[in-house]
Amino acid sequence: MHDRPLAVKIKTELAISGTVSSAPGNFKILKPGSPPLFLGLGPDPASVLERFNYNHGYYIECPEFEQQMPLSWAKSIPSVLSRINLDTLGEINPEKLEIILYLPGLKSFPSFWSQILAMIRAGHFKPQAGPVRSSTIFVFGNEKSLLIPEICWEIDKLEMKPILIHSETGPDDLKRILDQVRPCMSISINLQGMDPYGENFALLRQLSIPVALWMVDNPFHLLTRIKSRFWTLAHIFVTDHWFINPLRKLGAQKVYHLPLAAAPGFFRSRIPQYASLENRAVFVGRSSFPENKSFFAAAVRHGDLETQSLQLINQGHRPDFSWWAKKLNVKFWPENKVRDIGLGADRSSQIWKKQFLELLAQKHPLTVFGDSAWKEFFPQGFDIRAEVDYYGPLASIYSSARFIINLTGMLLPWGLTQRHFDVWAARGFLITDKTQGLDIFPQDLVQEICFSNPEQMLSLVDSVSSNEKTKNQLTSDFRNLIKERHTYKNRLERIFNLLELSHLQRSNL
Repeated sequence: MHDRPLAVKIKTELAISGTVSSAPGNFKILKPGSPPLFLGLGPDPASVLERFNYNHGYYIECPEFEQQMPLSWAKSIPSVLSRINLDTLGEINPEKLEIILYLPGLKSFPSFWSQILAMIRAGHFKPQAGPVRSSTIFVFGNEKSLLIPEICWEIDKLEMKPILIHSETGPDDLKRILDQVRPCMSISINLQGMDPYGENFALLRQLSIPVALWMVDNPFHLLTRIKSRFWTLAHIFVTDHWFINPLRKLGAQKVYHLPLAAAPGFFRSRIPQYASLENRAVFVGRSSFPENKSFFAAAVRHGDLETQSLQLINQGHRPDFSWWAKKLNVKFWPENKVRDIGLGADRSSQIWKKQFLELLAQKHPLTVFGDSAWKEFFPQGFDIRAEVDYYGPLASIYSSARFIINLTGMLLPWGLTQRHFDVWAARGFLITDKTQGLDIFPQDLVQEICFSNPEQMLSLVDSVSSNEKTKNQLTSDFRNLIKERHTYKNRLERIFNLLELSHLQRSNL
């Protein structure tokens, strides 16, 4: 045993250089019992038994880790430790053993160790065959998390049972829940409930419970906290289909386009009026996404590209995430350089929105509902009001305004916003900047409500203001279309079909 903890340089499964040591704090007892099963021995195997003082035990080691150890490593493994592999793990009955995990092993090679941990937690050493026949669906998130109320509402209406699993639930707590109830599938919005090393995902997979990862926001921003490739094995759904090919190039096997949809509350037959908006244009939205300053704290600004992006905006073009990605040419994952791309796109979004809103306000009464940061963008006297609760007066604002203007953020190049659906559902009228995301709607309708530059926007506003009959017809057409094809019920049914769970609805389990 070395006087000081031995440290060895390695490359992780993601080809990231790091150092692992034999420090005592790197070993964690996951479960009491006897004899011990060491999940990884660290760089100094001889020190393990001196620290834990056993005369017999077992160990499992990650082949990728072992290959990077010096020749002396294997010779220093205590002879009283018997090696176990995946095929023989079930023969030693881990339930009775003390389980000791070498933590840097999990962090460096999570794909290997999360599978081992899942096998031990599940008590099954081969994945269960076939789907779980259940009417229950796990939904990872918190009560007020993005889309959680809508998803749970629609699952319930489909005569299935949603169970909300808190986003911070760890694998041991998840196993305790699974001991009580087995779902037919689980849904994670924006990777909620998915830990960085994939332990929860591995446990669900071991129990043959399919996982749908619905990445509503920018997928590569969401993936900055993920340190394992587990996500590439899931069914991935993205609201912006631009991301499908980049995700596939990183190894994702099943990636599908699943846009946002209309929330059920906006289809109410009676929506109260919101005072003093009947002759006003209204913009509802944040200046940037929540906690953007902390997210971009280490990101680097690129002044030359900001200048180019401003020139594009002035010409009526959108320097969105795809434009910044092409210019910066950095890896989307696992490195965090993608935040540089996001910062550029986010700043472009702010400038884009500011220019259109300032111009609109010169020609038409305008009210902005949003965060206080908008006050930094606009001159004093601009009608800026506080953010509104999505489940509060928002539907009234949409239905009462002369029209709603949407300006799509550039973090999603071909994305749509909730406004593209909710405004029509509430019998409001939307005009919007043009993105490829609008291709999900009939183009004869889209061309009546979208613009690509400031001049087109002003012309569209004049047209809307002078032709009430056409405006009413478009509202009716869009509302009927969205009610038929673009609800969260529609989106859930697509997930069920792609996960081959449609038989559960037919059998009314």
